[in-house]
Amino acid sequence: MRATVYIPKQDIQSGLAATRQAKKGNYHKGRHPFDILRLIDPNKVTGASSHARRLVEALRTALPSR
Repeated sequence: MRATVYIPKQDIQSGLAATRQAKKGNYHKGRHPFDILRLIDPNKVTGASSHARRLVEALRTALPSR
């Protein structure tokens, strides 16, 4: 398992502030996360993050499959 990369909060905020010039406007945690989730590979995320893997396992256990 790979180590988690630490990114300082200020660096993240600066990067998000850079989206002000983007066509879709500023990042907003209430509007953009679901668009971002559609773009990522869940296998890569769960492979890189034990927290994400545990979350997915807990959701699969708690939610009946359809």
